[in-house]
Amino acid sequence: MKYILPKHTYYLDAISYFFMLAQIVILLLYWKGLDGRVPIHFNLLGSPDGYGSKYVLWILPIVSILLFAGLKSFRFIKFNRYLAKFDKQLSMKLYKLYCSWTSLVSALTLFFFFILLYASIQIQPLEKIPSYIIIVYFGGLILSVIVYGIIESSCKKKDINSKQKRVAR
Repeated sequence: MKYILPKHTYYLDAISYFFMLAQIVILLLYWKGLDGRVPIHFNLLGSPDGYGSKYVLWILPIVSILLFAGLKSFRFIKFNRYLAKFDKQLSMKLYKLYCSWTSLVSALTLFFFFILLYASIQIQPLEKIPSYIIIVYFGGLILSVIVYGIIESSCKKKDINSKQKRVAR
């Protein structure tokens, strides 16, 4: 079966690729100027509350790549699960929805990781990142999960209702 995804998933994936590459580029550009000790963790108010070696900063690009690859691979697993439970038309609809959601989550998360990495490189010990960045990221993530769940369950309910109508005839 040919996978035809909505165009916005490709755009969101391109944004994810950009932020993966941007993290590596920014680390390479600022590497020589980094102190040995940099902020590596921020609390909910945006203040650094954990410090570590500058080598720890490489964790963010590595996690970004692994996260993106993992979400991409889950797409195929999810599609096979849909095919096992639903007809092809609904499976494809649910698959496109899932791909859209994973692309959105990837782009949002990789942007957030980029901001954290940039803040870790640029921040002075007593400064902080704006707390709205943290609120927007986690709020967007939670909202996307809720919206995805509502849309997916409504698609499944419509399918169940249409099957019941067909059986009743």
